[in-house]
Amino acid sequence: MENEISLFWVKYGALVVSLGRKLIIAVLIIIAGVIIIRLSRRLTQRAVKGKLHADENLASMLRLVIQYGIILICLIMILDLFGVIPPDSSPYWERRESR
Repeated sequence: MENEISLFWVKYGALVVSLGRKLIIAVLIIIAGVIIIRLSRRLTQRAVKGKLHADENLASMLRLVIQYGIILICLIMILDLFGVIPPDSSPYWERRESR
């Protein structure tokens, strides 16, 4: 049993450490995203009630757009971290024009 564990660690140790590091960074990205979303809610509320004098529907819509934008950015960062999105990938139309 102990021999199997040591063989596993020798064979996959670097991969386990790399995956653990990526998971910790992903959790930090999520935490930062939540903090930024909370901060943006407060700032949006202040701006709408203070200088803009807009109604609650506009404030709610603006908060949701900002919130989903931040979530999308965090998701793209996490996918890029795990290599799901290749860093040199270009949009479909650029690849098609180069043929």
